[in-house]
Amino acid sequence: MQIHSKSHTEAKPHKCPHCSKSFANASYLAQHLRIHLGIKPYHCSYCENSFRQLSHLQQHT
Repeated sequence: MQIHSKSHTEAKPHKCPHCSKSFANASYLAQHLRIHLGIKPYHCSYCENSFRQLSHLQQHT
């Protein structure tokens, strides 16, 4: 929760090269970049669906 709260109070030096969004944490930028790059590293073992975030895969199964 502390990491998330920092995203609302600190400077956001990590800028997306594809859009105007900025992030306080490099890992948030990396997660965001998956949208632009079409990367879906989390694959369902029961069907052909893939997801950008592990939490989305977990909700799916």
